[in-house]
Amino acid sequence: MARLSPLVREFLEKHPVDCARILEQLDVNSACSLIGAAEPELAAGVLECMMTSNGAECLGILDVPAAASLVKEMKMPQAARLLRAMDMRVSENIIHALSPHVKNGIRASLGYPDQTVGRVMDSNPFSLPQRIPVSEAVKRVKNIRQRIVHEIFVVDDDHMLKGAIRVADLLSAIRTAPIEAVMIRDVPFLYSRATMVSAAQNKGWQTFGTLPVVEKDHTLSGILKSSTLMHVLAEARDTQETGDVFDEMYTMTKMYWIVMLEMMNEVMGKERKQ
Repeated sequence: MARLSPLVREFLEKHPVDCARILEQLDVNSACSLIGAAEPELAAGVLECMMTSNGAECLGILDVPAAASLVKEMKMPQAARLLRAMDMRVSENIIHALSPHVKNGIRASLGYPDQTVGRVMDSNPFSLPQRIPVSEAVKRVKNIRQRIVHEIFVVDDDHMLKGAIRVADLLSAIRTAPIEAVMIRDVPFLYSRATMVSAAQNKGWQTFGTLPVVEKDHTLSGILKSSTLMHVLAEARDTQETGDVFDEMYTMTKMYWIVMLEMMNEVMGKERKQ
């Protein structure tokens, strides 16, 4: 294993956020080479600062003992955030290699009750760090494999939700401007342990097709798409455990999106005629 130079080591120790931003721009194998060469406590600090999709991919490439040694050094919520975004088989291998105390804490952080938002959310959302310019944000959007239709959520250095950026606004913004200049700050959100019924009642669906999901400390845990919500409510409506509330919420949600689709088709029709 290559040893880090004193200068690189000092940079990792004193500037983990800046290091994370640099590693996110490299291919995952190059990023993992540096992570794997650093002491676990230094590497863990950098992984905690990385965006969920980047950090999870990097952690998943490391061998199980190395990954477990990093998870052991990470703060519990941040470790759970990355493990939740990984392939379940890979994350289970890493968790299995942990000490009983750490393992129990991780499993408690990962678990969500049935019929809650956390059980059905996408746990590997693409997000953008708050302190980057539009030019870098556009580059990241172009390089990801995920398909983003409308909005991207923005987090601070502690991965707490700070706002959202519509893709169209980002692509048309001045490249040298900070993304905060085009960011929507008051973004509706869902708590990870909220029930699906309360999620369907969130007024944010009137503005966004996807809502961010956060923990109690407002750390971004995932996203929930309207299509996923509709599917879950439809399944719940057909089970014996559900009652009039689920049926009513499903009908309301379905009718809302039917109306929205008709309005969009009407607008697009007028634009084509012009």
